[in-house]
Amino acid sequence: MSRFCIVAMVALLAAQAALAVDYTFTGTAPGTDLWQTPAVWGSAAYPSSFADTAYLSGAVAQTVRTDNGGPYQVGNITMGSGTGTGAILIGNYAGGVGLELGANTTITKNNNTSTDKIYSKLTLDGNTTFNVTKNYLYAYNIEGDVGSVTKDGAGFLVYEGDVGNTYGGLTWLKAGKIILSGPNGTQFIGNGGLKVSGGILQWWAGNHIADTAPIELAGNCELNPNYTTETMGALTLSGGTAVGWSPVGPLGTSEIHFANSSAATWTPGAMLILKPSWNGTLAANTPKYYFGTDSTGLTAQQLSQIRFADDVNGVAANLQGAAFDPAHPGLLIPAPLVVSTFWSADFNHDHVVDFKDYIVLEGNFSKSNATNAMGDADANTIVDFKDYIVLEGQFGKTSTPEPATIGLLVAGGLALLRRKA
Repeated sequence: MSRFCIVAMVALLAAQAALAVDYTFTGTAPGTDLWQTPAVWGSAAYPSSFADTAYLSGAVAQTVRTDNGGPYQVGNITMGSGTGTGAILIGNYAGGVGLELGANTTITKNNNTSTDKIYSKLTLDGNTTFNVTKNYLYAYNIEGDVGSVTKDGAGFLVYEGDVGNTYGGLTWLKAGKIILSGPNGTQFIGNGGLKVSGGILQWWAGNHIADTAPIELAGNCELNPNYTTETMGALTLSGGTAVGWSPVGPLGTSEIHFANSSAATWTPGAMLILKPSWNGTLAANTPKYYFGTDSTGLTAQQLSQIRFADDVNGVAANLQGAAFDPAHPGLLIPAPLVVSTFWSADFNHDHVVDFKDYIVLEGNFSKSNATNAMGDADANTIVDFKDYIVLEGQFGKTSTPEPATIGLLVAGGLALLRRKA
């Protein structure tokens, strides 16, 4: 590459970097300012590109209108970082023309003394992270075919209003709380699906989640339906302890209807705890949980990963197992808890010690730094003949293998020993 090309490229990169501008909103006085008014940003310009960052840190409560000539492009937004104790409102009150956010945008809400609200429409061109560290941030109308939302921070993100959201991607709740607060039937989470790996998802009316939206519970989290009925897609359980929760009270029942989830992945060891108390009847104030429309909605293995908390306060102390109610298709009811023994030679975790586990052991024989899933049955981090002895002693646990299979295992183990020796 010639010196001229190198110099030209450096100049181009410098010019692009110069395009990124930070704007700090100060406002003129309590009231309403227009987004496209440079003076309210203390500048000769206003945020108008995906490279721009807007700091809404005025010392006064202020409404910033974005419906006069918008939508306006903007990158990151920080709200509530100034000394003002009132809410800073972006947009008009009808959810009209608003802001277009570039991919990988972050909206941060910092101030613990104010509740900030975004009334205008937000159009997402990729993933947007709502990092609500304190208090509440309200959002009213989010769209964008390729848009997705990640909620982080200990604060609350509230989807409110009767317009709903139409962004096409995933909603991922990592921490804090997302509250769905609108009239019954207002859809806030679409077919892009929902993933909850921490925090609480709460809603105050029904039918806020698309009926076919796939759901993944991936950590210590809660779903709180508040005496409502909600229908969702299939449930994936991918880690940690997921908690389905509904308060008991005189206001009536709550129901969560999951689609048939028998083909969904449930990670071994992950648990779904349904609470609070179950009084042994289908009383009106008893929360109900459905999977599909009959007893095929979950596999036997998945049922073994579900617990009902049956104590009065809903604390997971007194647990029961789960089964399908023959009289009510798809409904889960408590069942006597059968505590199964985990056999250390069940390397593939299918609850049967069989020839498949021998194949795992043979494939990893002599390896060090080994895990149980690699064939280490005695927890010494080495796959060796001692593990074969453990497997032989546990072979057939939870099932009765055919004699021919046992003969194959013994013959294979002796051949393995001779070959490694």
